[in-house]
Order: sequence, then structure tokens, then C-alpha cells
Amino acid sequence: MSPHVPKAYLEARRNEILEAAVKCFKEKGFHNTTMQDIYKETNLSAGAVYNYFKSKEDIVSGAVEASKKRNLEVISAAASGEPEEALSHVGQIYFSCAKNVDFAAEASVDLALYSEAGRNRRIRDALRLNQDAVMTKLVELVKLNQSAGIFDGSLDATAVARVLFSILVGSEIHIALDPHSDLDSYARVFESIVKGTFSKSGKRNRRNSK
Repeated sequence: MSPHVPKAYLEARRNEILEAAVKCFKEKGFHNTTMQDIYKETNLSAGAVYNYFKSKEDIVSGAVEASKKRNLEVISAAASGEPEEALSHVGQIYFSCAKNVDFAAEASVDLALYSEAGRNRRIRDALRLNQDAVMTKLVELVKLNQSAGIFDGSLDATAVARVLFSILVGSEIHIALDPHSDLDSYARVFESIVKGTFSKSGKRNRRNSK
């Protein structure tokens, strides 16, 4: 009988492999990283890694799943206060995280994965699940803002959420190309959009409604 291995140990070892793989992706690029690179980074044998992940695609799927979990935790944390402030908090947290020195490299990896998704259905499905989970949460927040009269209730909530999500994801392109992008300015513009002060008419209407 094989010895019982605690679940916490298995999860920790799995995360260790994922972190090593992402480190390789950032340093060498997604396509240039081999499974041998990952074995070396983890200091594990091929057989040990194979127990958790059968291929680089498996590792990518696992990394995207971990990213989805982090994204949902960020949105849940942002939504814990007043509903009308939740989307602003999402932007604040995102752009604050984007100031991390490794974010530009992480953004480059994300862009490579999006590019690969056009050719690789497995990666496309993983990214789609991540996007759908985040979108579900964002749509909930948009509907709350519509109910509070902050957003135009005649607009499709899913379309609004997609546009906001696109702003955040699209900023990764700028950061990947220019790591010194003015993220504080990005955050202020995002906040002005979700608070309805982006246009002069919107600001005037909000004053008149008080």
C-alpha cells in the first residue's frame, strides 16, 4: 500500500511547479520554454512533474486556473464595500498590481497565450473559462450600478462589462511595450468612466441630479 500523502503537500508541490513554469515563461518566452527547462527550474525529475502535469499545455491550463482564482478573489474583495464603489476598487487594485516590477513580463506571457489561443483549442478553452468567470462577476457589479442609477440601465450589462474588461486587459499591451506607462493616469481614467464623470455632460448631469 502506498503511503498517504497529505492533500496540502500535493497542492503545495503543484503550485511550486506552476510558479516555476511561469518564471520560465517570463524569462524565456512561452514558445521557447521546454518541459526540460521546467524540470530544471523545479529541481524535480521528469517523472515527478509528470505526476502533476502531462504536458506544457496542462501546465498552462493550471496556471490560467490559478489566475482565474486570483482574479475572482480581487473582484470579491473589491465588491465587499458599497456597490457603487466596487468597480472603481477593481480598477484601483488592478492598476496597483500592475505597478509590480514583474507585471510587464507577466503581461508579455499573457499576450503570448492569447496569440497561441488562436491556434490551440486547449489554451483557448482555458482562457475562455477564465474570462467567463471574471465576466460573470463584472456583470453582477454592472447591474448593481445600473440599479443604483450610476450606469445607464438601457445598456446591455454584459456589453458594458466586456468593455470595462477590455480596458483592463488592453492595458497589458501598453505595459508590455512600455513598462513605464503612467498607471496612475490609467486608473483615474478608468475610475472616471465607471463613476460617470468621463464626459463633461456626464459630470454636469451628476451635479444637476444632486
